Amino acid sequence: MRSTAVAVVVAAFFGVVLTGCGGASDEELQQLDQRIAALDKRVADLQAQLEDEQAKATAVEKRLTARLRAVRRQISGLETTSEAASAIQECGNKPVGGGWTYEQILGAGHTNLTATNVSCSEARFVVDQLDFSSDPPSYPGWTCEYISHEYEFAEIRCTSGIKVLRFQTGS
Repeated sequence: MRSTAVAVVVAAFFGVVLTGCGGASDEELQQLDQRIAALDKRVADLQAQLEDEQAKATAVEKRLTARLRAVRRQISGLETTSEAASAIQECGNKPVGGGWTYEQILGAGHTNLTATNVSCSEARFVVDQLDFSSDPPSYPGWTCEYISHEYEFAEIRCTSGIKVLRFQTGS
């Protein structure tokens, strides 16, 4: 009696019309078995697909977590670097025909070189490589402008991204 009730409930669920009140025929039970087998296969396929998707999601999550950690390390490093580099550095003076020095110079040359977000060695190199035949002076990757420009004297500011150089030149 119980198997008949289960067969009726399952048949109703799957839309199978059972003949007679006494129970399901062999053909009807066979149809139910086929539909249950098809559903079992579909459930197994969906579970396998779900496991694949979960594995992919886990892999993506691991990659994103690793990238996030790397970006956080870079950001924390940049804060320290930018704080230290943003201070204006005094990089010295260079007389014509001489080398860079922190001593006061007399006569022609480059004076009062300051650098922001760039090392003094790079700042000196850029100033040494500036093409003064162009107006204003130029160097690849840098943009220079006159802050003030008078007879035999100029104050020049050069930038490259966040790097800034400033100096005077003349005689």
